[in-house]
Amino acid sequence: MLTWGVFAQHGTISVEKEEDFLPRITGKAGGEISRYYLCDSKGITIGHDSKVVSFVLYFLDEKSQEVEIAIKGNKLTDDHCKLVMNAPVGTMVYFQDIMVESKGVKVKVTPMMFKIKDED
Repeated sequence: MLTWGVFAQHGTISVEKEEDFLPRITGKAGGEISRYYLCDSKGITIGHDSKVVSFVLYFLDEKSQEVEIAIKGNKLTDDHCKLVMNAPVGTMVYFQDIMVESKGVKVKVTPMMFKIKDED
C-alpha cells in the first residue's frame, strides 16, 4: 500500500511506503499455477521486513483424500512437494493460517488459494 500527502503551501509531496502483508508464491497471491511454482525454492514471500514462519497446506491428493500439513518456515519440503506433484490438474491448493513475523510480532495474514494448471 502506498500513502501520500500533498502540502500545497510548500509545494512538496511526501511518499511513505507501508509494509506489504500480502503473501505470494513466485509473485502470485492466488489463481492458476503450475505445480512446480508451488514448490519454488523461495517459498511464500512477503514484505521485505517480514518473514513467513509457518502455514498450513490443504488439498486433495490423487486418491481424493484430504491432505492437511502444518509447515514450519515458508516453503514446502521435498516430501511435501512430491505430494503436490501427484495432485491432479484442477486441484485446489490452500495455504491457510499463514503466520508472519514482523518487527518481533507474529500476525496471521491473508490465506492463498491456487488451482493447479496444466504445465506450459
